[in-house]
Amino acid sequence: MPALTYHSGQIAVQEEANTRALADHLAGWVGPVAEFALGADMFLFAAEGHDGALHFSVLAGPPPLVEVAGPDTLQLHLPPSSLPLPSGRVGGLAINLGLARRARINGELAAVNGHLELRGDETFTLCRKYLAPSLSSGCAPRFGPTAREPLELDDPYLRTLVATAETTFLASVSPDGRPDVAHRGGPAGFLELDPQTGCLRWPEFVGDGVFKSAGNVRTTGRMTLLVVDVETGLD
Repeated sequence: MPALTYHSGQIAVQEEANTRALADHLAGWVGPVAEFALGADMFLFAAEGHDGALHFSVLAGPPPLVEVAGPDTLQLHLPPSSLPLPSGRVGGLAINLGLARRARINGELAAVNGHLELRGDETFTLCRKYLAPSLSSGCAPRFGPTAREPLELDDPYLRTLVATAETTFLASVSPDGRPDVAHRGGPAGFLELDPQTGCLRWPEFVGDGVFKSAGNVRTTGRMTLLVVDVETGLD
């Protein structure tokens, strides 16, 4: 894998957080991505939809949910017609909350010989911070979303979900159109939603200091936040 390169938005956030030296040090870090992918009990993918918004699809269940199909290539354990996500450029995150392991796997999602393959061209493992332990349920892979329902910002369920959330996922896109998925977590209350103004706030913790998502959002202004209800599976 080539070393990470940082665009102007990332560099600006790194300078504000005083992590430029750390980010440069980690630019060539890859880590045991395949190991983390094989042990992941959740894969999250984000891609740009026909409406121009970033949309999530999630595959969850007991690991392994993928096979290593070649250098930097993963084969998903489900047929191409099953995942409600178009083939093409995706941001991917392999994660096991219980083991506090996560890895970014960004690249091309394609149907190959009756299977879905993710061919990564930007892969690296991430720090273990801010992950609330959780275990997958059931004995078979599950994928979704299976349905979508719009909610008003002042809906009681939504307000309670946001106020009590410890685990969320952030989809963003780089200036050159590359989607990315990152985990965002913290103690209950780290998300602050103001329904009146439509403003959602959360602290950007240092983590590994690269600030990929924060840099993307600063530059493009585009994001989708997935807030997980671990009790019901809704988000």
